[in-house]
Amino acid sequence: MRILVVRFSSIGDIVLCSPILRLLKSAFPNCTIDFLTKQRFTNILDNNPYIQNVYCWESKESFNLMKGNNYSLIVDLHSNFRSLMIKALFWHVPAVSLSKKSLQKWLYVKTKWSIFRVTNIVEREVDLLKVFGIQWDGLGLDIFPSNVSSGLDLPQEYVVLALGGTYKTKQMPLELVASIIQNISIPVVLIGGEAEKGIAANLNSQFSNETINLTGQLSILDSANIMKGAKWVYSGDTGMAHIAAAVGTNLTIVWGNTSTYFGMVPPAKSGKFVLNVEAVNLSCHPCSKLGFDDCPKGHFQCMKGHKGDRIVNMMEKSL
Repeated sequence: MRILVVRFSSIGDIVLCSPILRLLKSAFPNCTIDFLTKQRFTNILDNNPYIQNVYCWESKESFNLMKGNNYSLIVDLHSNFRSLMIKALFWHVPAVSLSKKSLQKWLYVKTKWSIFRVTNIVEREVDLLKVFGIQWDGLGLDIFPSNVSSGLDLPQEYVVLALGGTYKTKQMPLELVASIIQNISIPVVLIGGEAEKGIAANLNSQFSNETINLTGQLSILDSANIMKGAKWVYSGDTGMAHIAAAVGTNLTIVWGNTSTYFGMVPPAKSGKFVLNVEAVNLSCHPCSKLGFDDCPKGHFQCMKGHKGDRIVNMMEKSL
């Protein structure tokens, strides 16, 4: 039995669909699982023991190889025009497809009515497999960073702050991050990409004895390793939050323009916490299921309205 799983992007969404691979392999131990995604996301799947081949959407070679495979099932977790093309290419192969609930999310953004709340995406993905008798195993998300040491001399105990985000309205602003650091009594490791170097340098100048700046220095799997060793991770609604949950670290997600009602909260590993900080009483929240370069209202209170001491206290009470 050979299965093709399709999810083109993005970091967090690919990590959120990782249980599907584990569940399929558990139900069908002798099956071969291939994964189709975009080139820039292939490294998220490195070392994954459930996958035989990772194919790239942009690669003609990948398509030639895929066409030679005798698939028994396509699991379409993206459900867009590109994945429809894949199913058309393999028109004779049975397929199950995930509904992205885009209309439902749009209605929630416009009305703020809880009736349009979306079921968690991991639950909906697992529901696709019920036709095969597959049930949720409760083991959370998966990612497989290398066990090789990063060579970084980190303290025995530390907290990670993930600064990045595809959209600015998903990122914790400088003043909020600073107020969180002020209330943490152990070293804080700052991670993010090249775009976050500026805010990290600002924080490093304010808290030179409390922060360790690693922005722009780590691969995705290196970041996963760093978060795996952390006491706690703070992040916006980004891929790093889902990776933190996948490596089994206690996690606080500070939600900006998006909402837990969109069903994207990662499940916690057994014995770990995923805490959500959300501006539930703000009339304009949520304003988008994706995000913006700037707050449409100009005040950004969905992020700036939070207090660092309260966020840190939530963590300390949970431990």
